[in-house]
Amino acid sequence: MQAYWMTVFGAGAQNAPPRIAAAGREVDELVRVDGHWLIKLRDVSPKD
Repeated sequence: MQAYWMTVFGAGAQNAPPRIAAAGREVDELVRVDGHWLIKLRDVSPKD
């Protein structure tokens, strides 16, 4: 599974636009254990 994420801060002053502080992508390997989905491996800096 892969996910894209973004951290956004609200405007500090009136009429100021929100700011994007960080953005990224992660690739997770999931496994099912006793009926629950768990993250087995998380790569927050995939090379592909």
